Amino acid sequence: MFMLCIDFFIYFLIGLYMDKVIPSEFGQRLNPCFLCMPSYYSCCRSSRHRPAVAEGEAGEQLLEEEGDQFEIA
Repeated sequence: MFMLCIDFFIYFLIGLYMDKVIPSEFGQRLNPCFLCMPSYYSCCRSSRHRPAVAEGEAGEQLLEEEGDQFEIA
């Protein structure tokens, strides 16, 4: 019974790894050595998101961005 539990966790981890490495129709595959790269872990990722904006400022910012892209004739 003990070996069955160990085998379950080993195959589960291999399945998770293969799901990330083998490409599928719904996503991209990762590099086979992605676990060794520091960019994979959240503590080492750089923030690529926009800074947080207050609710009232979000609408104004959206209007400003739309005005930059479109001209009203």
